[in-house]
Amino acid sequence: MNYRLSTKLGVVSVVLASLLASAAAPAQAPVARVTETSLEALLTAAHWSERADDDFHGEQLSTSSVSLLATGAGASRPTSDQLGGLGVLVLALSVAEWGVKADDTQQVTQQDPAKHSWSGPKMLGGKHIMSYTAGGIGIPHLDVGDAMPFFDELARLLPAAGPVATELRHAGQDGSVFHYDVVRAQGGICSTAKPKPTKLIDLDGEAFSDVAESYAGPKYCQRFNSSSRLDPERWQRLRHWSRVGLRRRDIQAWIVRDWVAHRWMPAYLEVSSRPEGTLAEAFIIARIRNSSPALAQAALKAAGSATDPTRRIMAELARYARGSETNRCRAGVMQRPAAMLGLTVVSTDKDGCLPRSMVSDQR
Repeated sequence: MNYRLSTKLGVVSVVLASLLASAAAPAQAPVARVTETSLEALLTAAHWSERADDDFHGEQLSTSSVSLLATGAGASRPTSDQLGGLGVLVLALSVAEWGVKADDTQQVTQQDPAKHSWSGPKMLGGKHIMSYTAGGIGIPHLDVGDAMPFFDELARLLPAAGPVATELRHAGQDGSVFHYDVVRAQGGICSTAKPKPTKLIDLDGEAFSDVAESYAGPKYCQRFNSSSRLDPERWQRLRHWSRVGLRRRDIQAWIVRDWVAHRWMPAYLEVSSRPEGTLAEAFIIARIRNSSPALAQAALKAAGSATDPTRRIMAELARYARGSETNRCRAGVMQRPAAMLGLTVVSTDKDGCLPRSMVSDQR
């Protein structure tokens, strides 16, 4: 065989093999990147600082911040930065139930599906950058398995937190996986003693925020501390190290980026892989995933093969609402990101709840 022809055929074979391999390889899944600008929009709305405490509420994103975070809303293929911005938007407005306020350049003209004139959350009604006194840790209220990576990151950045991070891994009922409310309920809030044995200062002698110190009742205490155990020291250690971590910008950045990667992006990819999926639906599924990935799958199953975006979201909200009255009345705040962007929104009642008739219709 002619050497020159043989070489050319070899080159053609290599090129053809490369093309075939590229065609066979699956497309790389998009990833999200939370920029410093997106993170700063969140921290600014929360009035966060290195001395912040769990005593601030009523958080609202400015309209310019919403516009900044939503630049990828109309893109068929959002960039990594745009996907990260959308994730921060749904974390703030839907998961944390924050509001929106006008700034010097843009007014709020959209109707609030939560029926609260875009106001921010009450102290014990939403989620906050510095949350550690009730509900969970940080803005996503990290708890159970989601708290484990947080403890790992805390120990990595602050080696002195290593022992308590190891301890809290098994701080659930009877030594099971960490459960925030179990530690809190055993910390003294459920005690009948007067004064209660809860330790109100941290390991360095600084007072804790006490805004949620009395926020517990018989049902709560029976559920999370039926054996009436007392361990005020462990509750003190959890609050101490949580607050120390939440006062660090690198920890706040890690929390937001971890949530975007493990809650927002799975929801976005799941919904966008369906021909009928919409961004408004991805917002809903991301919020449900924050409660429970299994419940998010149940919501998607409830939507079934419906192609109308409104019917899909209605079915998903109704499936979520079956879990509790709290879930039913999250319908409004869950749809705040979509409402701000002019996307599909399902009607809510005068209190921003999903109408009971919609829940019963979906059973």
